[in-house]
Amino acid sequence: MARCICINDKNRPKEIPSNQWVEHSKEYNIIDIQVLNKQNKILGVQLEEIDLDENNHPYYFFRLDRFLVRHNDLDLFMAIFRASEEASKLITEQEILELI
Repeated sequence: MARCICINDKNRPKEIPSNQWVEHSKEYNIIDIQVLNKQNKILGVQLEEIDLDENNHPYYFFRLDRFLVRHNDLDLFMAIFRASEEASKLITEQEILELI
């Protein structure tokens, strides 16, 4: 898990109740990274603290740009990224480092 801080909690989709939404300045743990094909192939993250499930359809991941990855957790974040075959096929490690 890689720690991150929420830097953008704006524009909550109506499908996600407020108790399952991220809070600005709160710390979270990233457990998975995926490409969000329906959102122009941007990267999304799954958080340990918030379980988005079928009740939140079509939202199962949060946009990566809502978070700032802790500097001390960059290696962990990159390990999660490398484990995601889909994400690593569409974006290079250099590009991901520029995003975070």
